[in-house]
Amino acid sequence: MPLVISRRNPYRQFTKEPFLIAPRRRSRVLRFSASSEDSGLPHTRFLDRDATHEPLVSRLNCYEMSVWLASTPEITMALLALAKSFKTAGMEESVNVKSRLVKFVELVRILGVALGFYLSYAARDVPTSPASIRLLALTIAIAMCGTLSLEGIFLAKAAAREKGYDQVNDLMVDPYQLQNTMWFVAASVTGIAWTAWFPDATEAFLLYVVLICCFFVLSAMNHAWQAIGHGNKTWQNLSRPFLSLAMVVGSVPLVIPYL
Repeated sequence: MPLVISRRNPYRQFTKEPFLIAPRRRSRVLRFSASSEDSGLPHTRFLDRDATHEPLVSRLNCYEMSVWLASTPEITMALLALAKSFKTAGMEESVNVKSRLVKFVELVRILGVALGFYLSYAARDVPTSPASIRLLALTIAIAMCGTLSLEGIFLAKAAAREKGYDQVNDLMVDPYQLQNTMWFVAASVTGIAWTAWFPDATEAFLLYVVLICCFFVLSAMNHAWQAIGHGNKTWQNLSRPFLSLAMVVGSVPLVIPYL
């Protein structure tokens, strides 16, 4: 008699006897022959009978399957190659999604800075208007430092690839990149908190804007050197010097009256 594996006894050991796997309702029953004289994949045939058993556990004989795979290395290598291709395709898709997110954050940054400068100039009713320098500081804190903080925290590797700074160890973020991100977080929190609690501290806003603009001037010089001196001509290395220069030049008319 063949060994029937049912839900009542799911842990019963397999034997060399053929065993049955029956479906829930009336249908054909699969019979697997796991005899030792079979040299290939366990033979399968269908039997027409009334399947009145309760639902059974569908398990193949793992030992017989492993023996069969070991005896056919070509199939084993093909399965491994197929699994590797699926994994590679999934990783490439993830990289593409993160790359598009980095470009989207860059676009939000540019539009946010442009909007902030428009509002800063619109609020300049007098040359030393507190609202004007306050909006400029808030623009730099949110549109520049804020987006760079989010990019460094959640999209660090993708952002490094977009700049052409490939990671040596893909399992961890470069500690210097993480340190740079912490600087942006501190600058963003400081600018937002100072604007919320001390809205009339124009001298503090002036110092904040000058400090951040000096940093971005140095950062633009680094991007230009990477593009010219090292041939790393990515879009960000080519565009950052011009964008930073435009931001600094646009800040000068708002900063000069306070000096």
